[in-house]
Amino acid sequence: MIGAAAQTLVSSAACGSDLLALKAAGDLGIRRRVILPFDQATFRDQSVVDRPGDWGPLFDRILSEVGGAGDLTLLGLRPSDRFAYEETNRAILSEGEALAALVDGGGGARVAVVVWDGRAGQRDDHTQQFFEEAMARGWSLCEVFSLEHAP
Repeated sequence: MIGAAAQTLVSSAACGSDLLALKAAGDLGIRRRVILPFDQATFRDQSVVDRPGDWGPLFDRILSEVGGAGDLTLLGLRPSDRFAYEETNRAILSEGEALAALVDGGGGARVAVVVWDGRAGQRDDHTQQFFEEAMARGWSLCEVFSLEHAP
C-alpha cells in the first residue's frame, strides 16, 4: 500500500487531485513538498480558482502550512513560458529522487501517482508528460483512473 510507507509527498498544488492528495497527506502527518512554476498568486489564478469548485480556501490553507514548514519551492518561471508546467513536472520528480536518495541508504521507493482518464489529451497534456517522464526515470507508477470506463 503506497500511503502506508509514504514519508513525503512532492506535488504541485493544482485544484483537484493535487490538493486532495496534499490534504490527505497533511491529515496523515506525511511531509508535503510543494513545487510551483511561478508565484503563488498567479498559480492560484491559473490552476486553482479558474476551474469549477471552491478550491481557493484549501489551496490557501495548504500553501500556508507548507510554506510555514519551509517546504514550498517557487521555480521563478514566467507564466507565459509554455514549458513552465513541464519544467515543474521535472522539478517534482527530481525532488522526489533527491529525497528518496536520503532514505534506506539511497534505496527509498519512488512512486508516481497519476490521476487521469488514461488517455493522452491535447498537445500540451502535462499529466501525460509527467507520466512519461516518471516512467523514463524508472519510477514505479500508480494510475488512478478518473473515469469509470478508463483503459
